Amino acid sequence: MNTPRPMNAPPTSITTVIDFTQTLPDRFTLPKFQLGQTVQWINVSTSGFGTIIGLVYANSVSVVANGYHYLVLLNRSSPSGSDCVADWAFEEDIDLIRLEVAA
Repeated sequence: MNTPRPMNAPPTSITTVIDFTQTLPDRFTLPKFQLGQTVQWINVSTSGFGTIIGLVYANSVSVVANGYHYLVLLNRSSPSGSDCVADWAFEEDIDLIRLEVAA
């Protein structure tokens, strides 16, 4: 059973393995997202969100995923923001957060 971390505990560092691909494509497509954009996870139940602070073109070791991987700095209000500072996201798993502006 997991014990919740105290609110004032420093974040735990967990490293996700990203492996640089041995075979690069002849042509790269442009990344779908840019540094500084705010995104949310769309294929997970917690729908975490944050700001893109980095990206790499790589393979994932845990699943077959060749392409852009985005480093997302999680917002403290994000469901996992108190447990994790940043996380990697596959391009297919995130989407822009669209801000609604009242007219």
